[in-house]
Amino acid sequence: MKINLKNGEFLFMSKEFPMNIFEIQDTLDRLKITDDKPIVEFSISEYDNMELSYTLCRRAFSADIYRLNLFAERLENLDFSEMTAFKSLLIANPECSFEDMLKMTYGLDSVMIYPCKNCCEL
Repeated sequence: MKINLKNGEFLFMSKEFPMNIFEIQDTLDRLKITDDKPIVEFSISEYDNMELSYTLCRRAFSADIYRLNLFAERLENLDFSEMTAFKSLLIANPECSFEDMLKMTYGLDSVMIYPCKNCCEL
């Protein structure tokens, strides 16, 4: 997953997530963000085969970079049915916050999925 990171209006960079701890520290240094408040502004720019909505990927979020990394790790490890459930939750909650999206990556095995093309088929 490629994420566009920003620190205020001046510093901008694009990074691949998830990252290891050293890459995170380097990114924080380059963005001139202290480790005691590692909050970054970001948007999702590339999302390997996840087919996330265009509006979600163009939205700006703000979060702790370590939680952002956790989110990327969680998404990377979802299987097909979990990813389908996650996308369904995003469609049902298009204005959710980043924290809500992170929470949605948990407990996806309890979301019922029925393969169908439309409501009539369901």
